Amino acid sequence: MPQLSVCVQVQSSSPVVLQMGRFGFLMPASGDCLGVAYSHQGAVNALDFLDSGSNADAEGVLVSGSADATVRVWKRPAQGILPCLHVIEGVFHQAPIISLESHEDLVLTGDESGHAFLSNWRTGRALRSLGQRHGGAVESVTLGPDLIVTGGTDGFLHVYTPDARHRMSFQHKDVVVSVKKMRSWPQLFVSASVDETVCLWDTRVGSGAVRCFHGHRDAILTMDVGTDIVVSGGDDQTVRLFSVR
Repeated sequence: MPQLSVCVQVQSSSPVVLQMGRFGFLMPASGDCLGVAYSHQGAVNALDFLDSGSNADAEGVLVSGSADATVRVWKRPAQGILPCLHVIEGVFHQAPIISLESHEDLVLTGDESGHAFLSNWRTGRALRSLGQRHGGAVESVTLGPDLIVTGGTDGFLHVYTPDARHRMSFQHKDVVVSVKKMRSWPQLFVSASVDETVCLWDTRVGSGAVRCFHGHRDAILTMDVGTDIVVSGGDDQTVRLFSVR
C-alpha cells in the first residue's frame, strides 16, 4: 500500500507531515524536508508543539503520541534527523495513544482503552493516571493553567483540577470528538460531539452546559476555537461559526 501523509500541525513557517511511524518538517514554499523523526514502532496519531512562551528551553520542542503506546519528546534540528530527548517512562499507557496536548512542563495523553495520563516532558517521567476511566477511547484532551478535561467515545467529559483531582463530569448524548480550552476564559471549555452539538461549559457551574450550539445536521467531526469564536465541521459538509460571547 502507498504511504499516506497528512499535515497535522504548524508552528511558524514549518508544518509537520505525518507518516506511519515517523514524521517530518516541510518548508511550505519549497516543500523541502527539514527533518525526520524516527523510532516510533506504530502510527503517529498525535503531535503538539510546546508553547515556549518566555521559556527558551521549549523552543522547537514537540511531543508525539503513537499507536505503540509511547510518548516521545523531540527537538527540531536545523536539518536532518530529529533527536529524541525523552521517551516518557513509568506507569504509563498500555494501549495506542490517540490524543495529546501540552501546557508548560506537562503533557496530557489519552488512549484507546479509556485511560489518560499526565507526564512531565522535561524529566521524561509519567506523573499520574487520571482517576476517571472512560468507557471507550479518549478521543480528545485539553489542559491549561486552571483545568484538565478529557472527552471520550462514551460521551463523557471528565474535568480535573490542575493537580489532576477529579472535579466533575458532564455528558453528551453521543461520542465526544473534540475538547478545547478557552484561552480568554480559563474556567471555560468547549466540546463537540457526534450528537450534532457544540457545547460551552463553565467549571464553576457543575449543573450542565452554559450553552449548546445547534445547526449541524449530521455528526460533528472537528472543532477549533479562537478568542471568542468556535468553528466546527461536520458530516453535513458544512463549516459553522459560533460566538461564545
